[in-house]
Amino acid sequence: MKLLWKRSENSRLAILTIMVLLLIWEGAVRAFGVREFLLPPPTKILTEFLAQPGFC
Repeated sequence: MKLLWKRSENSRLAILTIMVLLLIWEGAVRAFGVREFLLPPPTKILTEFLAQPGFC
């Protein structure tokens, strides 16, 4: 049981880290006015990915 808890703790930490990095990326792109063709925000990438035919 202890091993299972440790695994889920590591998974939660990894997911939280990824979410924080994506939020920082999104905030930095918007705050500094980076052009989309140089570095698009993660929300734009996700939107374009989901709009691709055959995804849903």
